[in-house]
Amino acid sequence: MNNKKALIHSMNSKYYNIMIFFLPLAITPFFISLMHSLVNASMARLPYPELSIAIFSVVRSTSNTIRAPTRMIMQTYIAMAKDKESFYLVTKFVCLISVSIFLILFLLGFTPLGEFFLRNFLGLQDLQAIKLAYIGFRITCFLPILETIRNTNRGLAISNGITKIIPIGTVVRLVVILMFLIFSIRTQFFLGITAASLAWTLGIGIEGLVVLACIIYYFSSPLKASIQSSKIFNEDITFKNIVVFFVPLALMVILLQFLIPIIQSGIARSSRNTTINLATFGVTYELMRVFTDPLRNLHQCSLVFVNKNDENSWIIVKRFCLYSGLIITTIMLLMSVTPIGYWILFYLVGVSKDIAKSGRIVFFVFSFLPLIRSIKEAHWGLLMDSQNTRLIGIAKIINVLAVILILLISNISPISKIKISFAIIGAFSYTIGEMIEAIIIIRYSNKYLKIHH
Repeated sequence: MNNKKALIHSMNSKYYNIMIFFLPLAITPFFISLMHSLVNASMARLPYPELSIAIFSVVRSTSNTIRAPTRMIMQTYIAMAKDKESFYLVTKFVCLISVSIFLILFLLGFTPLGEFFLRNFLGLQDLQAIKLAYIGFRITCFLPILETIRNTNRGLAISNGITKIIPIGTVVRLVVILMFLIFSIRTQFFLGITAASLAWTLGIGIEGLVVLACIIYYFSSPLKASIQSSKIFNEDITFKNIVVFFVPLALMVILLQFLIPIIQSGIARSSRNTTINLATFGVTYELMRVFTDPLRNLHQCSLVFVNKNDENSWIIVKRFCLYSGLIITTIMLLMSVTPIGYWILFYLVGVSKDIAKSGRIVFFVFSFLPLIRSIKEAHWGLLMDSQNTRLIGIAKIINVLAVILILLISNISPISKIKISFAIIGAFSYTIGEMIEAIIIIRYSNKYLKIHH
């Protein structure tokens, strides 16, 4: 009996440790979303508000797509940096990626290539709009370098289980940027696009410096933080290993950037209520992200807490991820089937009654995403830990192809004649794509488990 009590106490302690580890990672996306809202509100109070908001959205989406691979720097350090040699090897590779992306954005901001891209690929013809876009690119081209500093030290913090320092950096960033935006509004010193681009770029730089300072405080240097990491490796890391690990993840995040524009394009090609459907999908998608973004770091739990030689550690992590997703899915389902969802969309978000009514159904379809994503993230971490990221890239490609297929069928088949909102079809295609990707990830990560157990 005492042994059974000791086992339960040990399991509860592990759940508690995972929760303490994960909560800072879950809170951070909320602060980031809050910052984006503050930036948009500030642009509305600065010179050329409408044009600045529109052009900044173009600059942000373009920069996000080009610099998407830098988001995988954290995972690369967690999975690959095990000692002095591998740390320096990963750092050289990451610097190469960062500088390459910087040069691409630099060319857009400081050469005629930027105008060519804006006119021929994005369709901007207004000279004033192009001038503002140039301002944005000239500031945000430094993002890859600053984000590399931030994500490198975030990865080292996660490897050592001190995730509490990550929201510290985000809170400092929030406070400093808020002060900067208040100054900008009161003085009207900057254009909206300038203030937004500076807030975004300098904010990430400030966040990176705070996390770096915390790493130095705890470990004296990033190198010592990497060496003290608790991860155990059975083989030497080579430059080829790093490339093979990183490239599929980079492909995955780039495809992720294109997924929503693909769905929006499918909705736009429908023959009914295109504007309302686009607005409904866009508003509901952003509301869905408020609930699902905290789950996007769940794979870190598998990377840090799963021991290849201890099956029980995987069971505990898997259950933690499952419960996290199940709780959020339940909350979203309750919101969608009760007046709460309509109330939030109509009164808080401020959309029309038609969009709020349709949005509730779209939100219902999205409600299953947290459960799907939490299970996928748990198994995703296993594949990262085994350095088998190729399957992650393949799964994301199949996800995108499934979304395209569903949208095509919906537009050219008899389904297109049925009076159903294409915003709902867009949400359905997104959810089914995620489910298919999760099934592939789970299948192959289970093979990985069988090998080690």
